[in-house]
Amino acid sequence: NNMNYGMTGGQTAPTTLYGGLTTTTPYGNPENPFNLTSLVASAGATYVARWSTYHVIELTKSIKEALQNEGFSFIEVLSQCPTQQRRMFGLSGTSSEAPQRILEMFLESTYIRGQPLKNNYLYAIPKKTPEAVFKSVETKLSGFNPKLKIVDHMAFGRIIKINTERVEEVKRSLKDLDDVEKVADPLEGKIELGVFVKCERPEFVKTLHNIIERVGENRYGV
Repeated sequence: NNMNYGMTGGQTAPTTLYGGLTTTTPYGNPENPFNLTSLVASAGATYVARWSTYHVIELTKSIKEALQNEGFSFIEVLSQCPTQQRRMFGLSGTSSEAPQRILEMFLESTYIRGQPLKNNYLYAIPKKTPEAVFKSVETKLSGFNPKLKIVDHMAFGRIIKINTERVEEVKRSLKDLDDVEKVADPLEGKIELGVFVKCERPEFVKTLHNIIERVGENRYGV
């Protein structure tokens, strides 16, 4: 899932994020994307998971589990398409930087189901470019001694990440800063990764063979 039809020009797709810029939605996608894992789970899949190309170790393990699991298995993989996603996510800079930036963005924009969540940070979403706002945020928060970093986020674009142990105080302090449009909590706008369904159910072919054997026994007595 690279969130667009990347091989045919970067058109909007059922999985394009809300507001995503594509060749057919140049001012932003007006619709919310399909939740593929929820759709497949509702259809009765016995193994359903979602990972990204950043999470190679977890993805590899999940593929092995899916192949060994009885029933229909489905794994959604958030993947990069540097050519088209530069437009979609508003990534400036050189094309050679895009692959690594998108991978890091996947890490920043996701969390893993069931793992302890870090809550010692928040995001400042600037009204202008983060580079233009960085200094004013840094000055405003100088008394809290936070660590500031500009990051790429799938939901919010290029924003300022603030690491601090005084989250609530920092949040209140930023509310009256004109350069900041909003302050986002750690999980806001993030995509959940992990294994959502793991059970076993006989596959179609196996069930069909059982029916054929049962019918044969009843009809021919063998």
